[in-house]
Amino acid sequence: MQGEPDDIARLQSIMQAIELACNSIKMHINPAASEATILSLRNSPRPYQACRFILEHSQVASARFQAAAAIRDAALREWALLTPDGKRDLISFCLGYVMRHASSPEGYVLAKVSSVAAQLMKRGWLEFAAAEKEGFLLEVKQAIIGNHGADVRFFGIYFLESLVSEFSPSTSTAIGLPREFHELCRLSLEQDHLKTFYSWAQEAALVVTNRIIESGSAAPEVKVCTVALRLMLQILNWDFRHKSSDVAKTRIDVFSIEVRHDASSSRKSECILVQPGPSWKEILISSGHVAWLLNLYGALRLKSSDVYWFDCPIAVSARKLIIQLCSLTGTIFPSDSSQMQERHLVQLLSGILPWINPPDVVFQEIECGKSESEMLDACRALLAIANVTSPVMFDGLLRSISPSGTISLLAALMIETLKSLMDADEEKWSWVARDILLDTWTTILAVRDEL
Repeated sequence: MQGEPDDIARLQSIMQAIELACNSIKMHINPAASEATILSLRNSPRPYQACRFILEHSQVASARFQAAAAIRDAALREWALLTPDGKRDLISFCLGYVMRHASSPEGYVLAKVSSVAAQLMKRGWLEFAAAEKEGFLLEVKQAIIGNHGADVRFFGIYFLESLVSEFSPSTSTAIGLPREFHELCRLSLEQDHLKTFYSWAQEAALVVTNRIIESGSAAPEVKVCTVALRLMLQILNWDFRHKSSDVAKTRIDVFSIEVRHDASSSRKSECILVQPGPSWKEILISSGHVAWLLNLYGALRLKSSDVYWFDCPIAVSARKLIIQLCSLTGTIFPSDSSQMQERHLVQLLSGILPWINPPDVVFQEIECGKSESEMLDACRALLAIANVTSPVMFDGLLRSISPSGTISLLAALMIETLKSLMDADEEKWSWVARDILLDTWTTILAVRDEL
């Protein structure tokens, strides 16, 4: 299949062959021959015209999916043979297709086309001029913060998710290029674009906040806010290369009130320190971002009467982002004072406290059918805070808003967890809570063994 003829009849013939193959695979009819037909499209030289025809005209979603996959395979295989205009045209087509069909019920097709656009953009990242890259990203920005509706906004953010994923070494797709290429792409995105993407996600979420709070989880804007929270979380999970230049301490005075920079190993519970550097202070600390996130989650939490709400995507994404914000450390905070980080953590702890306090009441509600996910995430947040503070600072955070310290709360949570474990099977949530709390205690007390 050459896929290049101008004859519409030939393009339709190719499309019908791919549709038949996809339907035959679905019906388990002659799968070997059907797979060979699809493979012939993916392996044929310059199949772009046929693939675009299929994407624009086929009524079979799986055929459109295969056409997108064929564009990806052919473009990466033939990249050196494509003209600069041809490369840009393929990316523009994929981005435009996603935005034009954003309301399509076949989301998996749009996700595939978005992924193809991200992979092709990365492939050309080091050869495209800055203005060319900005042109692509301007289209995405307009989709995200323009007045194009929830579906377009959703897929604009989804594309950025795909792009960040491709530029991160742990989630990137193999494209047959040396490690140096991937590292240069990674550093370029981190230095020039990552913070901008975060701000676009913030703005998109802010735009829909009031609508979500007024209308609840049924509002179409919920999916926009959820994907925006997901993108923000993904960006904070980035392995920032411009971290604090401070050498990690090997011995810490447990009576010091200084910020702790040397987190203990995570043991059973994962805890990722977030160290984006001082340029992120405005967007993460000074902009009111934390207050907005806590207020959004708190308002939705109070409004929801559904016990299953705690496990819905927007609730889970919001809590995960809150935990990551608890893990902020390094040069984003001034080195000559711990007050800014302390205020940041007190604010977060104030928002998290209703999830776990009073512990006996919270555990009783869980035993009566409430989801345990919020309580477990609160424990994870305490572990994150313990990893970025000294023991004295950790205990003092709660004292500024409560008669007792954070360690007293931790002890009360441990007591309730042990009570629950007395008659628990191995699959019960209380075993997870125990592991997280034990890791938190270990993190707090481990430095005593180093003295």
